[in-house]
Amino acid sequence: MRAELHVADGFLAEHNMSPEQVADAVEKAMLKMAHPETSATIGMTGKLVLLDESPEPVGYVESNDVIHVAADTTGHIYPSAAASTFVDAAAKAIRAKLVVGKPSFGLMPYRLNSGQLLGFDWHDDEGNAISFTFYVAHTSELPAHVDPNGDDIAVRDLTDALLLCRLIAERVNGDACGII
Repeated sequence: MRAELHVADGFLAEHNMSPEQVADAVEKAMLKMAHPETSATIGMTGKLVLLDESPEPVGYVESNDVIHVAADTTGHIYPSAAASTFVDAAAKAIRAKLVVGKPSFGLMPYRLNSGQLLGFDWHDDEGNAISFTFYVAHTSELPAHVDPNGDDIAVRDLTDALLLCRLIAERVNGDACGII
């Protein structure tokens, strides 16, 4: 079993707890579960995910505006509500703009000013295009809306970016086949 805990902004003050107290509580709960392979991570974003050997999540606690995507070794992806909302909006924007033939995409990882980015560029047979750029930041938040030409999206890490790209590609094309 694996546990990830990302504490929502204001949670610690609201419950008069320090990060160390939260970590201690999580550690004690994991010991009670008697799973020595269980691990936990503490962050400041708003999600608790418990996964056991089955691909279905055991439970979720999350804030509404945090992009987070969990995945397991079997290929199952568990997006937060915010990530699902973003995936739906991005897929809708892509389908609305790319109407000639089957839309295709390319992924382009790169570094800029010591930051890590992932370009996710779509086009159709007529040259219409829409581009998304994922960049690693300390916080991950949804854009207010998906621009018809694309967006810049802050994610926790490039794994979240790649999983979001996969979800969008599957939503648009039914598969995640593209160019890297």
